[in-house]
Amino acid sequence: MENASKALFIAAGVFLGIMLLTVMIYVFRQGASVNQSYDQKQISLQLELYNSRFEKFDRSNNTIIDVISLCNLAFDTNKECDFDKASAVQVEVKIGSKSYILPNTNKINDRNKILDGTKEITIYNLVDYTLNNGTDKLGIGSGTIEGDGDLPTDKLSNTKLVKTDTGTKTIYKYLFKVAKTEDFEYNPHNNKVIKIKLTAYCNPEW
Repeated sequence: MENASKALFIAAGVFLGIMLLTVMIYVFRQGASVNQSYDQKQISLQLELYNSRFEKFDRSNNTIIDVISLCNLAFDTNKECDFDKASAVQVEVKIGSKSYILPNTNKINDRNKILDGTKEITIYNLVDYTLNNGTDKLGIGSGTIEGDGDLPTDKLSNTKLVKTDTGTKTIYKYLFKVAKTEDFEYNPHNNKVIKIKLTAYCNPEW
């Protein structure tokens, strides 16, 4: 009888041990699942935050000041990632027949420079360049930007104030837009923005 009782106690102990082990494994797996889900959510949020800094320029009403801000952002980002092609961003600014490139390589070491072909120019020069002033500094030639209107001898930064119901509004004569879907590109492997092309056009509100 005594042996039978001991056997029952041993069996009960083994059963409780198995139950406790099962519960511990379940809790561990649930905790691991929560941690994995949390980590994945954090990664997704970081990616969204990263891309949102560039996606705000994926619009049709960028001014020349916005273009400069985008180029500075891209340059700083490229420096931070040491021009890693998986994360570095290329910016192309198309004005008439010419394109100005901020490359996603280390060809430029000054955040205020952009490539005009193979020549580095100060990006702030674009603000004060006139579009068709006889010397044709920006290579417009025909005096039009993408067929969106005639260009007199105005600067890309040319603005005027217009009265509205709520006050006054500053209107830029020339704006920059992402003209095609392929002009805004993501890396297919990590889904980070890697290319933005902005095209100049005449503001129809002018």
